[in-house]
Amino acid sequence: MRIIICICCLISLRTFSQVNVLFMEAEQLGNEVRITWTMGPGNTCDDLEVMVSTDNMNFSTFYTHLGICGNTNSAQTYQIPHIDPVCDRTNYYRIISRAQGTLNSDSLAVVCYNSSGIKLQQSGLGLNILADSDVWQDPEVRIVDAAGKAVFNAVTGHQWDVILPSSGVYVISIISGNGKTYTSKIISTQ
Repeated sequence: MRIIICICCLISLRTFSQVNVLFMEAEQLGNEVRITWTMGPGNTCDDLEVMVSTDNMNFSTFYTHLGICGNTNSAQTYQIPHIDPVCDRTNYYRIISRAQGTLNSDSLAVVCYNSSGIKLQQSGLGLNILADSDVWQDPEVRIVDAAGKAVFNAVTGHQWDVILPSSGVYVISIISGNGKTYTSKIISTQ
């Protein structure tokens, strides 16, 4: 009888400790990236690891959020800075629970942090491109696929939303009216 009660208790504790990330966002602020996430109601006794990668495969922990036991009745929002993102590279962020050994796939956010005044960010199935108007005068944007075929051209504005036609490798080039250039490779995994 004691063994059955203990087994039921373990199952019950395991059920209450499920990590439930409702929302995650990564936003560039100056030279840092601010990570904001919201945990659903419930027990969050497990430590959570906020991880970063530049290839979306090899992640390393840069912050550990210690678990707070208890059964909260409302969602809780947390915020931390990532003070040393890799400049001029895409930084991928995710939250995992080592105790559960599971990755919450909904917690993945992609930010392209760039020190040259260009910001690339995943936006739904597309890509949002933002050029700082203080740095980039009359920018011209061109995106080509691996075969060199143009898939996007723009000659006005400082913000563009682009839907790439398929999975693959693309090259983005931005040239400003004052001769400044930016080139980067984009890998789309639609």
